[in-house]
Amino acid sequence: MSNEADAKVSVTHDGHTDESEANQLIKAMADAFRPTAIGSEALIASELAMAVFSDPINKIRHICEAIMMMSKTSLLNLKVEDPEGIQDYTFWDEMPQVRRVYSLTTAFGQGHQTLKFDESMNEMEIVQLALPFSDDEAFLYLDCWTQKVHYESYILSGTQASKGYERLLIRFNNVLIEINTLFDQGLDPTKELVKSYEELKAQSIYWLMRDGFTVASYRGLRSAFVNYYMPIVLSWGRLIMNTVSPDSFKEALASIGSINRKASGRRGRH
Repeated sequence: MSNEADAKVSVTHDGHTDESEANQLIKAMADAFRPTAIGSEALIASELAMAVFSDPINKIRHICEAIMMMSKTSLLNLKVEDPEGIQDYTFWDEMPQVRRVYSLTTAFGQGHQTLKFDESMNEMEIVQLALPFSDDEAFLYLDCWTQKVHYESYILSGTQASKGYERLLIRFNNVLIEINTLFDQGLDPTKELVKSYEELKAQSIYWLMRDGFTVASYRGLRSAFVNYYMPIVLSWGRLIMNTVSPDSFKEALASIGSINRKASGRRGRH
């Protein structure tokens, strides 16, 4: 008596494999090229382990990279508690913010210092950041965490930043006039006006960061970024740690720790 399973992978009379066998072949090929669960887990564990040994900016970066290594299915299965207790959501809903935070860590990591001259021909040190977004997107990236930083900047006339800043000031003044007019009439500004005001503030910070601000302002901005986002990102890290086995994390910690000790030993000998 023939076996039913054998019939499903038989060859038809015209020489072609049937649909069941074709599906099995496709599945076998997909499995061959798909990273194993252990391999994916090891990569995520390595990023989390590197976060342990990193400075604050890179700690945030490594946790974001660990999150971005996870599949959509895994992220959909991770539930995030709403701090306001209104509605819980999945970690997949957090991904736009994860990508924005990650982009800012790369900007801070690539920030470079240059030297220019002021009107008195005195040399001064400034910082410029290569921002991975446009001024129109500034509010999405430079929101409330930038508002309490005191900025000192040097925008040279005739540069792209100075032209952008001049256009920005005109729009900003127009919004302020509208807001003050409403206040004079005893009225509150509309939500649209408030949003425009906040967006223009973010854009002004964007141009300062682009064309150059003082080292002190740069350090203040980094501190504001870390102080605002570190608690948020660490809560993300605690959540995705639940997807990594203790053994995988311990192994990754031991590996990264060994590399760091060897690197420190080489530096000590020079």
